[in-house]
Amino acid sequence: MTDFEKVILFLENKKRNEHLTFLDADLRNANLMGLDLSRSDLRGTNFDHTDLRKTDLSHAKLQGASFVGADLSGAILDYAYLYGANLKETNLTGAKLIGANLTGLNLSTAILLGCDFTHADLSLSYCRNNQVDYVNFTKADLSHSDFSDSNLSNSNLSTANIRFANFSNVIINDTNFIEADLESANLNEATSNFADFTKANLKRTVLSNAQLSGSVFENACMIHTRLYDTNLTNAKLAGVDLSGAHLENTRLLGADLSGASIDEYYDIEHLKTLF
Repeated sequence: MTDFEKVILFLENKKRNEHLTFLDADLRNANLMGLDLSRSDLRGTNFDHTDLRKTDLSHAKLQGASFVGADLSGAILDYAYLYGANLKETNLTGAKLIGANLTGLNLSTAILLGCDFTHADLSLSYCRNNQVDYVNFTKADLSHSDFSDSNLSNSNLSTANIRFANFSNVIINDTNFIEADLESANLNEATSNFADFTKANLKRTVLSNAQLSGSVFENACMIHTRLYDTNLTNAKLAGVDLSGAHLENTRLLGADLSGASIDEYYDIEHLKTLF
């Protein structure tokens, strides 16, 4: 009997509140679409190229599992534990990973369009040069992660923990960072036609050489923020605390600085003429 047949047999005969335990199973190329595998213990299982569309893996133990080339579009992985899992070229389009643990995972080749990572732990994760648009990271932990060179347009990172993360050279068109904690994060050379950093913590954040014209920073904390050669043309900076911020060659043409706190030795009127 194959491992796949054993899983199906268990599901057909399982008792109420009984959960599958099957370590290091070989479920490659299997069709598990739509099955209820919630709360299963599938540590070390090989799901390479398996059809897991709309499968319920919520609360599952998936440490060390391999999902290379697997289709998890629309799957439910809420509160699943994925530490050490292999998600190379995994399709997670529209998947729910609310509260999931993805600490330290390499997501660089995973398809993440429309994923929901609300409250998920993505600390130390690696997701360089990827399309991460229309993704929900509300209240997620992205601290010390690397999303450099990725496209995060139309994604929601409100109230997320992004401390010490590498977001250099990201594209953040219409991205929501409201009340996010970006202290000491690196957004060097980030590009946006509009991003919302209202009430965000940008203390010691690197925004040098970033193109952020028209973005909103109202009532944000930008103490000691690095804004060397940053384009903030027409940005909304009302009520921002820029104490100790580095504003050398910062472009502020048309920016709203009403009520902002800025060190007196900067010639704001001059900066407003730069474009």
